[in-house]
Amino acid sequence: LRYDKFPWDSGSFDHVMANGIYHFVEDLNLNFQESCRVLKPGGMYGFTTMDPGDIDKDYNTVSSDESEIVVYEHSHKLILELLDRHGFTLKKRARVLLYKNIEKTEELICGMYVAVKST
Repeated sequence: LRYDKFPWDSGSFDHVMANGIYHFVEDLNLNFQESCRVLKPGGMYGFTTMDPGDIDKDYNTVSSDESEIVVYEHSHKLILELLDRHGFTLKKRARVLLYKNIEKTEELICGMYVAVKST
């Protein structure tokens, strides 16, 4: 996915939500920056990521032989760094099991985050 600066004025929103999209974005920095810019001070930022568990790098990539789509699983450490860099305070994080294939021992876990823009 490609994106640029959001088309809204600074401080336009009380809430920004990004649900089910960040796993298609390799570099989340601009999106966090723009979310902070368009939020009012004290505004809430909610988003989901594909959760790779504990990894030492910023993200894992997952792709399928059947598709050209690449999925990015961003680390919790990277998410915390981006929140801090862009003036957010993490209020809540949850890990949710979305899918489990017992036969193949596969799991799909989603990270759910709620943060507040500093005032």
